[in-house]
Amino acid sequence: MKTDQDLFTGVLQDALQRGDSVWLRVQGASMRPWLCEGERIRIHPAKGRPIHRGDIVLFWRNPGHPILHRVLRVGRAAEGTIYECRGDAERGRPERVPAARVIGLAAMTGWGRMGYRLLQPVRRALNQLVSTRTWRPHHG
Repeated sequence: MKTDQDLFTGVLQDALQRGDSVWLRVQGASMRPWLCEGERIRIHPAKGRPIHRGDIVLFWRNPGHPILHRVLRVGRAAEGTIYECRGDAERGRPERVPAARVIGLAAMTGWGRMGYRLLQPVRRALNQLVSTRTWRPHHG
């Protein structure tokens, strides 16, 4: 008998492969502040759609484990197109995701993508400032 996660990923993969869009609820905090836990987001099949820097994609990290992260860079490698992805709230090196593992593209307006590109450098600078300072409680 399949677990709920197995059933969910099977239905998700089948729907996107058929060309159907799906609605998902965001789980986790990796995409804050752009996407919050519990928020609904529409995912279109990635096949045949252009994917650009700033887009949010759904990909398989490993079988049965879909991840929703932002594309930071689009590049080419011997095996084809590679997307460097990371959650908006995460730090560190982006994950290199081959195009074959990308199954969905979050519905986003051009304005949403442009807003992300304009605000991302400011958000990154603020994150760096906050993370480099050591917080010490004031003892009075």
